[in-house]
Amino acid sequence: MSSMYKQDPNDSTKQVPKSPDFSVTYNEVTTPAPTTIVERPTYVILNKADTYSFLYHTTCSIGSSVPAAGAEKYTQGAVVPSDEAAGIELPINPVAWEGGSAGDVTFVYVRVR
Repeated sequence: MSSMYKQDPNDSTKQVPKSPDFSVTYNEVTTPAPTTIVERPTYVILNKADTYSFLYHTTCSIGSSVPAAGAEKYTQGAVVPSDEAAGIELPINPVAWEGGSAGDVTFVYVRVR
């Protein structure tokens, strides 16, 4: 892994942060468990037939599970009628989802090297 710093052009005894190369991007995917708070993805892919709801605002911390009993407000976001219709890409940025099983929803993150 290369350094995140470079020599200061005005003072060779110092270092300054490198700017990211925005021309080099890559996708990173995860399949978070339902009701688990994660970093907001760039977009979401629905992999299986089901009815899905998404959480956009929360007071929970990343990595925690959303408590039951309606403590957080999910919004119904999609109904996938059959597995043949799966693979739907949604340009949304939720922090959690519910409505299926682990692996039914993929969160995609576009990263910069």
